Amino acid sequence: MLTMLVASPNELTLPPLAMKSVRYKPDDFRMVAQLQTGVLAVMARPDYPVNSLKELVDKAKQPGARPLSFGSTGTGSLFHMVGIDFGRRLNIPVTHVPYKGGAPAMQDVMAGQIDVIFLPLIPSYIQAAKAGRIKVLGVLSADRHTGMPNVPSVDDIPALRGFHYAMWTGLFVSSKLPKATAEAVSKAANHIIDEPTFRDWVAEQGNSVGAVMDLEQSASYFGQESSRFARLASDIKLERE
Repeated sequence: MLTMLVASPNELTLPPLAMKSVRYKPDDFRMVAQLQTGVLAVMARPDYPVNSLKELVDKAKQPGARPLSFGSTGTGSLFHMVGIDFGRRLNIPVTHVPYKGGAPAMQDVMAGQIDVIFLPLIPSYIQAAKAGRIKVLGVLSADRHTGMPNVPSVDDIPALRGFHYAMWTGLFVSSKLPKATAEAVSKAANHIIDEPTFRDWVAEQGNSVGAVMDLEQSASYFGQESSRFARLASDIKLERE
């Protein structure tokens, strides 16, 4: 029986960097396909005194500005790492507030308890923004989001150009699986990705269908992502708990 795993960096890449109890490492897995990607956005509490990413950058860089507080789904999560890297990129102080999940973190953003959060821009958050419950200040991608075309991309802001992060999901098998079998799974997965039913389902989640990659391209992509976070964890001296 073939065992496959659908996972993101939050499950495979980041836990070994943040938790002593984790016994696996990214090299134990082989990525055979990228299934979907979700745009990450910078979202702020409704009473935060900025209305765009540029205004956020300008405010955060003012002399004497207090640290920007941001919530995440936990220490070592993708959203924690992105927030820390955001502060490093702008050379501003940030305060990380970890939560046990995205829902309680977003609730505190809406309640004005923390300044901002970095999460995928899913349909419910777009509706919350339109209702005035949160502010979507920018997206961490080269292009603007089709659901909120007036919201800037980081590439619209010189200080953040190229600061790209996405919440992607891949299909994985064991790295010990014979290459021929992994290639067969990869081809089958890429066929499913191209099916209209799958594409419609992904669109309903507010995401984009993953890029079609062969086995070697998938391995290269996963390796680059794993190395990127390993370097960041080292740079910020992330302590394993």
